[in-house]
Amino acid sequence: MTRSDLTGQWTTSNKFNDVIRIDVLPDGTILGVTPTGGLKRRVGGVEGGLAFQKSFGMKVDDISIQPDGTVLGIEKGGCGVHVFDLEAGKWGDELPESKCVTAISSPGNLVIIEPTEKPTTAEPTDAPTEAPTEPPTEPPTVAPTEAPPPPSKYQVFTDKVENKDAYGECYKKGMMLAVPTDESAYNGIVNAIKAMGTLDTEFFWFGLRYFGKDVKTIYGSDDYYRAFAPNEPSGTGECVVISVKHGYKYDDVYCGNNAYGEPDSMYICEPLDPAFASQMAKYKVFTSRTSHDKAIAKCKKRGMVLAKDYNEWIHAAITLKVWSLGEYWVSLYIDAKHSGGSIVSSDGSRQNFKPFAEGEMDANGPCIYIRRNKDWLWADQKCKKTFGFVCYDKNAKAD
Repeated sequence: MTRSDLTGQWTTSNKFNDVIRIDVLPDGTILGVTPTGGLKRRVGGVEGGLAFQKSFGMKVDDISIQPDGTVLGIEKGGCGVHVFDLEAGKWGDELPESKCVTAISSPGNLVIIEPTEKPTTAEPTDAPTEAPTEPPTEPPTVAPTEAPPPPSKYQVFTDKVENKDAYGECYKKGMMLAVPTDESAYNGIVNAIKAMGTLDTEFFWFGLRYFGKDVKTIYGSDDYYRAFAPNEPSGTGECVVISVKHGYKYDDVYCGNNAYGEPDSMYICEPLDPAFASQMAKYKVFTSRTSHDKAIAKCKKRGMVLAKDYNEWIHAAITLKVWSLGEYWVSLYIDAKHSGGSIVSSDGSRQNFKPFAEGEMDANGPCIYIRRNKDWLWADQKCKKTFGFVCYDKNAKAD
């Protein structure tokens, strides 16, 4: 809140009136601590614009900004001072000299709670006498206590990103967008969101998406818990989200492009399955454009082969690898061609998995590629056309 002078009226700064602690950076930017331990930022002072301030690593009870701009904070519910990296949005490790610090006063004086003991005075001693003996008593029984519930495997991240970038943000953490495989998983995801308190977002990216006209998991499976809001999906957009206004039910929204005002959002991740992570590591994405035949040769030169895409598991591994690396601006050749009404690989093997995009099995040419602007489904084209390509390294253990 602000007022122009000591006799004026207090006024509320819009969208900033829920903060419980504030301090000011040297450039006039105001940082505020929310009740949940996150940060808000107002650029340009009290009359400036509200801006999102990402912060992760811990929640805080209090902050203090030093004259040089260093931001210090005390962990929520604990003690000890940490330094905040404004640019990265991350709280650092506890400062060694601040182990028992429970408060900070600007400009950064540390308040340490020291243990105190009452002084004792010597009492005159009397001759020892034997204390009367009492019958032994049994110690009181303590009622058993329930063990605390295990920590949730689902993690909500409050930095806002585009849908296609959420895959990479999870992947960098050894995770992937959370999939509601059943009702228990769905409830776990929703409870993890609710545990964060009120967040400044309309919806959350998670592990469902459109494949053509069908909603599936990001792994290409139809096996997921259905929790769509009434009259949804409505065909509004290509992305599926968990909607706050619809009571944490599913909704479909426009994915769009950030250049055209795409609504960035928070996202929720879960640990990446080790077997699937191992599979993803074997696919190497190359964005340099080349013909189909040259793509085969370039993979071979690297000790690999042009990747086959022969089931939903493999297709998901390839597409998730592309999105996780942020290499989503170029279509990609795979080892597949039309041949006499069948789809065959360069070694002559035939395959039944044929995830063509709608209207794309149109005999434009014999060579098959994964088309970026058709939900990463298949299309065919003349083999001399140039695209990126995906190689397969059977010996790869990790990226």
